[in-house]
Amino acid sequence: MVADSGSHEAPTRREYVKYGGETWLDPDLAGERGGTPVDGLWLAGPTAGVESQIAVAVGHGARVGLDVVTDYRRVEEGLWVPAADHTDWVIQQGRYAGHDWLERSAEYTVESAPDELDDEFVQRKARELAKQQQDQQINEPEVERRTERAHRRLLDHVDDELIRDYVSDPDVPEVTG
Repeated sequence: MVADSGSHEAPTRREYVKYGGETWLDPDLAGERGGTPVDGLWLAGPTAGVESQIAVAVGHGARVGLDVVTDYRRVEEGLWVPAADHTDWVIQQGRYAGHDWLERSAEYTVESAPDELDDEFVQRKARELAKQQQDQQINEPEVERRTERAHRRLLDHVDDELIRDYVSDPDVPEVTG
């Protein structure tokens, strides 16, 4: 995986290596978390020198993907790393409940800010981030709808005959709700 934020200079010649008669990006170019000296260019999996075993490469790609988001939030939203690094994509309703949680979350974010940042800016960003987290919560019916949709999507990729064999197998334990 190569992630390109679109706002970078092209890699220079020294960032490529020859291998097997072909030209490749130098896998030593990427740091442990996929960042490169080329602003906005990230590498993951085998491209970054990580072994090519699929589970390892996917895990590394996921970590690099989170770091791309963190870097974007740091640059584009003006956040400091601990604030930019926190990403919850979907949160079950009630996890971030109430005014007390909102205040504690904002306080925690404020405490992680570097001293050189303007206090008013930090307070505003901390409240915005806490509110965003509350707004990302989904209720139980939505969780169920998404679960059902995901199961159906998975079934779309499983051989129909295999599903019939599984359902008709008397040794398969019955699963209840």
